[in-house]
Order: sequence, then structure tokens, then C-alpha cells
Amino acid sequence: MNLEIAGIRIQISSAKTELPDTPYMQLVSEMFSPDDELIPDISIDYVGKESASDLPFSSGDIRYKISGSVYSVKTASSCIVCDATNKSTRISIHNSEFLFMADRLVMEAVKFALSFEVNRRGGLICHGAGLKSADDHGVLISAVSGTGKTTTARLMKPFANILNDECCAILPDANGSTWHLFSTPFTAHEKLLDCTKDSAKLSAIFLLCQSDKTKAADLPTKDKLFRLMEAVQIFPADDALFQSSFDACENLVRQVPVWELFSDMNTGLLKEILFCQQAKP
Repeated sequence: MNLEIAGIRIQISSAKTELPDTPYMQLVSEMFSPDDELIPDISIDYVGKESASDLPFSSGDIRYKISGSVYSVKTASSCIVCDATNKSTRISIHNSEFLFMADRLVMEAVKFALSFEVNRRGGLICHGAGLKSADDHGVLISAVSGTGKTTTARLMKPFANILNDECCAILPDANGSTWHLFSTPFTAHEKLLDCTKDSAKLSAIFLLCQSDKTKAADLPTKDKLFRLMEAVQIFPADDALFQSSFDACENLVRQVPVWELFSDMNTGLLKEILFCQQAKP
């Protein structure tokens, strides 16, 4: 299986077993298939079922380990090992009961490996909904789970394409002066049906919170930075990766408008704030 996410090519293969063939994986393959067969940026090997005899973890335990450029996530049921230098990732499952979620583990490995490559290119993987208007106006709506990202994205569907209502990639251009918002496949299957493989110039970031009135407000720069850091995927156990993520967030808040968005889900006001460039919050 070959995928292209945020301009990064990913090859997923398996020498020992079949790749998971679920409706979710079929949809991901269809939506994020590359236009040609160039050399992949990242290679992922799905090993499938392996013995768990060497794993000292009890059920439900999670262990993150960093050794040089090798990063791993191990549980009693599965293991993902990412070699960031060689841009290769290995996935194995140690408990047959978890084979039913093999597709989710594969996509978790894709997200894990992709985050390193995006980070290396000065970008970020962000917990947020991405929207693209007809005039290529891209906005990111970031918030903690349950605040209303998905609801807001679906309210805006008549006016914009949903790139993803859960997780997006943000990358700067070659000059580092313009940021672009990219769709990803990292959401539930039923939600992915509403999404579009696309990208847009990132025009603004909105930090969503629930309110009894819809309005947008400015924030001090330090608050923008800290709120954004809470929303992006970072690796605090690695100083270099953490610094890279911090630098990307700092550059982002300096170059892209960031607003706090108070919302009571008023569709008309949300549309005006998010997409009418002449209507400054």
C-alpha cells in the first residue's frame, strides 16, 4: 500500500502476512493514494502476530523508549518501533485478541512515523479540524476533545471542504514564510467519509471554546504559543525534537493569525468569522 500525506510518501508492506483489509484501510488507500510511484519517504513493515514472551509488560501498560534515533511504543498487545534516521517503522502484534484492530495499529504507526518526518521539515501534526473554502482560504480549529471541533466542521460543510475534523498536518513552504494545511486520514472511518484529500494556504488558527455567544478575540503571544503547544504532537522525552516542535509553534504564531474563538454554534457568525477575510475578529 502506498500513501501520500502532506506531500510525504509512505509505503506500507508486509512480508509475513496480509495487510489489514478493512473498509477503513480501503478508504484510506483510495483517498491518499499517490499520483505516481516515486521512492517513498517512509517505509512501514507490518509484521503481524509475534510472540510476546520477551515483553515484561502487564495488560494495558504502555512504554515509550528513545534510543538514539529509534523511538518505540510498546504495550502488552502491540509494538511500534520507528527508526527516524532510516525512516523505517515496524509494527507487530503480541496478542491475537488485538488482531481485529490491526488497521488502527497500522494507522497509528503511520501517524507516529509521519510526525517525525513532518517535524524534520519544520512542521507539526495538530489536533484540530481543518477547513478549506472555495477561495483556498484554510483555517485550523483546535480544541480539546468534546469542545465542538467536529460539530463546527460539519456546520461549515456547505461553505468549505473538510480536510479532517480531528487531526491535520501543518507545514511551511520552502522559504518558511507561508504555511499550508493538509488533510490526514487520522480519524474514525465514518468521519473520514466527510473529509477530502486536499491542502490550503493556512490563513488563520482558531482556538475553540464553548460559550453562550459566538465571537473571536485576540490573545497575548505567549498564550497563543502555549495553547498551540498543547494541541500539537510533541516528544518531550527528546530535547531536540521538543525544541524543533517549540520552534515550529513559535514561527507559526508569528506568521499566522491566531484567535480565541468563543462559540455557541451560530452558523452564520461562524462562517463570517472563519471565512470572510474582510470581517476581522
